[in-house]
Amino acid sequence: MRNRFFLALLGATLFLGACSDPKTGYVDNVALYNQFELKQELEGRYLAYKQQTEKELDSIKVELKALATTLDNSEDKAPEQVREFNRIRQQFLERQNRIQQEEEELSNAYTEQVWEHLNTYLREYGEENEFAYILGGSGQGNIMYSSEQNDMTNELVDYVNKKYRGEG
Repeated sequence: MRNRFFLALLGATLFLGACSDPKTGYVDNVALYNQFELKQELEGRYLAYKQQTEKELDSIKVELKALATTLDNSEDKAPEQVREFNRIRQQFLERQNRIQQEEEELSNAYTEQVWEHLNTYLREYGEENEFAYILGGSGQGNIMYSSEQNDMTNELVDYVNKKYRGEG
């Protein structure tokens, strides 16, 4: 009799364990990304770099405009002035292309760095809090609806920022 009771209890426990839903939550990826302090810091660095390169290009533009004005006002266009204008224009175009490429590479590197941190912190959070799933949604097909009680966005924003600051 005892064995039957024990087997029935064990079977019920296994059945209930198998039937219970795994712990699941979701996060708004866009909000999490945008509110992450590392992203904001890197964005500041990116904008400072962009301003610096714009100033550099602006100074070359000023020089080009001055040469263009000189050439336009000159009745006798000296070949060395035309060559100088073309040389500086070419230099400007090459630098502009290089800057665009550098900005794109920097932006991609920063984005990758942010997601590396976020993924690490979310994995740690999930393990610490025994989540089976933390789903990411942006309203564009990943998760179109979930109840508000499963929305962990604010909680995770706080968590990842504390981890990033070394507080967690």
